Amino acid sequence: MMTVGKKRLISILVILLIYMIVLLAVISFRTIAEPEVPPAEPIATVEIEAPHIEEAPSPIAEPVQSIEIPETIENIPAEVEVPEPAEPVLVTTPVDNGELEIVPTTTPESEPEPVQEVVEEPVPTPFPDESTDWTEFEEPIVEEDPWAEFYVAGEEDLSIFEDGTYYVPLLVNDEYLTDINVTFTQEHLLIEVLEFRTIISDLLVDSFEEEFFNTTLEFFSLEYLNEQGIDTWYDYQTFELHMNFPTWMMPTRILSINRGNIARYSSYSMSGSMPIEPARFSWFTNLSMFSLVDLNEADNWQIDPSSLFTMQAQNSISLFDVAFDFSYTFHPGRAYDQTLSNPWSTSTDDYLTFQGIQGFYDFKPKSLRLIFGNVNDYLGYSTDSIGIALEKRYAYGDATPKTHQFEYEVVVEEPSTVEVFINERSVYRRELQAGIYKLRDFAFTQGANSAKVVISPLANPTMVEELDFLLGYDSRLLAKDDTLYSLSLTFPEYNIGKTTFRVNQQLGLTNTITGSYALALSPTAVTLGLTGLFASPWGSFDTLLGASYSGPLALGLTSKVNYRIAGPED
Repeated sequence: MMTVGKKRLISILVILLIYMIVLLAVISFRTIAEPEVPPAEPIATVEIEAPHIEEAPSPIAEPVQSIEIPETIENIPAEVEVPEPAEPVLVTTPVDNGELEIVPTTTPESEPEPVQEVVEEPVPTPFPDESTDWTEFEEPIVEEDPWAEFYVAGEEDLSIFEDGTYYVPLLVNDEYLTDINVTFTQEHLLIEVLEFRTIISDLLVDSFEEEFFNTTLEFFSLEYLNEQGIDTWYDYQTFELHMNFPTWMMPTRILSINRGNIARYSSYSMSGSMPIEPARFSWFTNLSMFSLVDLNEADNWQIDPSSLFTMQAQNSISLFDVAFDFSYTFHPGRAYDQTLSNPWSTSTDDYLTFQGIQGFYDFKPKSLRLIFGNVNDYLGYSTDSIGIALEKRYAYGDATPKTHQFEYEVVVEEPSTVEVFINERSVYRRELQAGIYKLRDFAFTQGANSAKVVISPLANPTMVEELDFLLGYDSRLLAKDDTLYSLSLTFPEYNIGKTTFRVNQQLGLTNTITGSYALALSPTAVTLGLTGLFASPWGSFDTLLGASYSGPLALGLTSKVNYRIAGPED
């Protein structure tokens, strides 16, 4: 059963619930009954009443002044401060003496101010115009130009070359012919007349060749050659000299089968570069040291001092343009002799061996070397001989060996495709117009070379013409008209009475034959040797024929023939 306390609590909760329902109903009814009216701004008016006057003054009628305030006043933005009114409101008040006293009255706080036009100042945009210089806002970034030190030269720009003579490739009618010396000056490029005539005269018509070279000039400029009808220019990008001859001047054209495109960049000296001059004096030494320790029971395990240490030194000294090579060996073991009471020698020669000294000077344009010092008649080192020699080798300078001078003439009667095969391999293919062509600069292989030239007319490719030739080649051959030589004058044992003169020369006689001779003269003997090398399609033949005459031994003869079998690669 419910107790009295529980009943009382339930009654209170019910009464509270009823009260809340009634309160919510009243609030809802007022909200519906009273529609919302937009609030109207109050209109402030000011009335000025004149005080009561007991005695009437002189009849002066003054109208009562009143100030009318407009019904509506624009709201002034809260952000704009409105200044105080500049002048107070004037009110007239009568006084006893009959005069009017003007008394300023204070403006009530509720009195609105006159309408003022508020002009909003433009707010600066955070992103100005694109043309605005932003350098004042941030530090500029400085980037290094990696190409600042480079100089790009255009066509016909002589400023990239220092004045001097350069060895450049000569292209005739867009085909490589040979290399030629070109002299660069501040205004012109010059070609030596004699050298140019030697290179080009065989290709020109005889009548034009005689007239063209009938001059007293020593050099031809490129402008002069263009005036003569020869289209000539220098390519500063590929470092090549180009000449185009019309057909009536040069009926025969040269085609290079294997030019190789060798660029002699090392022979140019460009302005703007920093050439490294050789030091006036330099010294280079190469040391070789070795040691041998030999222990055996027969020697009671004793170390042999004679092989303990050996050092060899090879030295090169350069003084201006003259160089010296010398070498010596330090071997203290040779100065030791254990059979003697004092095993170590007191002589310097037993400790040190001098192999000789040679000096040399190179004539680089001609690949010549002048040698002097401890020179024997074979240009080797010899401490008991002194002499002087002159030798030509292509390793000594800028001159290069000639290429194979073999030429094959082809007559093209109509526009055709010409293809060259060597040992069944295609090495050259080109479309040619009608004319006479000489093919040169072939790259032959060791042994027999079976070559074939195929001419296919463009109008009728089935009418093929084939030209064949067979040629032997040996890598020991010199090119035709190429030569190497050496001359020496020596004094064996420092004795003028034994002076020896020796000369050797190799000469390329033809495209397949190279000959050489060696002649030596001394007060007591004469020797002469002749050798020949012949390369045929079936192999190479070496021949030697020698003769000598000596006072004590009289006359001597010798001969030798060698044969190397060689054939096609297949």
